[in-house]
Amino acid sequence: MIGGAFTQVNNQITGRIAKIKTISGASSIPVFTYSDTIICQGRSALLQISAGNLNGAENWSWYRDSCGTYPMGSGNQILVSPTQNTTYYARGEGTCSGVGSCNSVNIVVSNENLWTGTVSNEWENPLNWSCNSIPGPLSIVFINAPSPFYPTIRSIATSYQIFIQPGASLLISPGFRLDITGP
Repeated sequence: MIGGAFTQVNNQITGRIAKIKTISGASSIPVFTYSDTIICQGRSALLQISAGNLNGAENWSWYRDSCGTYPMGSGNQILVSPTQNTTYYARGEGTCSGVGSCNSVNIVVSNENLWTGTVSNEWENPLNWSCNSIPGPLSIVFINAPSPFYPTIRSIATSYQIFIQPGASLLISPGFRLDITGP
């Protein structure tokens, strides 16, 4: 609102008081870049806004599960560590511009762990696994051929399921075992 010794605003006659409305427009739909949309259990994904215009909005706001429901933070990027498949949303918000339209990305949490065998034959070495973590009771393990090394278990190991491709092998040292927790 403005007031003063004037009788016109924007070629409209007024009685020395006027309401000025500025429209900057809602933010544009953000465009994402991400480190990965499929991650291993216990891992994180970095979500970033790579394009989009705030158009007067204050900041990018992040949500999970639906747009505007569960706030996750604000800014140009967010690091997420979901424990299950989750959809993340971002939109421009704040000031007088209102809220913009949301865009979303779905992050899939995989329980698959592929033996790479690039370091040694040690099952217990996380660097020998695609997820850089030793399989656990919810892990579906794949041992494919060829591989620089094939795994040898020297502990009590667990896996939900295990698939060994023809030509690949798995050795369990005496006194140790592999417990399968799945079907």
